[in-house]
Amino acid sequence: MKSIFLIFAIFISLFAEKINTKGYPVLTMSKDDEMCRHFYAIFYDDMHQHNGYMPELHKEFTDVPWKKADVSSRSHIMNDVKTTQIDINNDGKKEFVFFRDYSAYASKYWYEQIESIQWFDLSKSELVQGKIDEQNDLMDQLGKPMQFVQTFHSFLEMKELPKIVIKMGDLDLTSYQSINLDYEGLRIAKYKEKYYLVFFGLNHFIDYNPKSKVDKKIKDKTIIVISRYTPTNERQDMCYYFTVK
Repeated sequence: MKSIFLIFAIFISLFAEKINTKGYPVLTMSKDDEMCRHFYAIFYDDMHQHNGYMPELHKEFTDVPWKKADVSSRSHIMNDVKTTQIDINNDGKKEFVFFRDYSAYASKYWYEQIESIQWFDLSKSELVQGKIDEQNDLMDQLGKPMQFVQTFHSFLEMKELPKIVIKMGDLDLTSYQSINLDYEGLRIAKYKEKYYLVFFGLNHFIDYNPKSKVDKKIKDKTIIVISRYTPTNERQDMCYYFTVK
């Protein structure tokens, strides 16, 4: 698998050199040219102006009507907990969306940042209260979410790229390529009254360094996936962007 990623990275790197975009995002997959090119201009400007991705500077991200949630925790550090009521799965109805950015105790000396986004039926919006330490605490109040994504040692399959073949003995196994989603990496964006999940990640085999603090912020991520969700809460990837630094 690693060799496939290296070959793909070399291809992207050579492409970037050829069109003089090394250090900038390259739009490598689009299912909505207008929308994908719109966000490409945003990401390109971020790299040009800030040498990294800065979603908090753009109305597409800041126009999401978030509201701070009045929750606390006994064992976690709550960095940011907020909710919104939007149609996140394009079913014509608003859902209750819950975002949590927290640090969990991971060893004797340090905490690990985790982000999660999940959504529920809108009728559950008044039920969140009190202390929420674990996912089970939230589910005890709201029930099972319609969808749940997080950045704790997570991998996102890029299903619009060709599958790769992995040899295991006499077996040829096929798998999607994936990106690493640790630490910061989940945002919701709004474009023309529709909402999308934006995943900021790393190529696990090339960029990811678990001992580094540099690649833990969105600013330093190298792969972006923009997805929309269907009324059955299935993810549909719309845009892929790769950055060669």
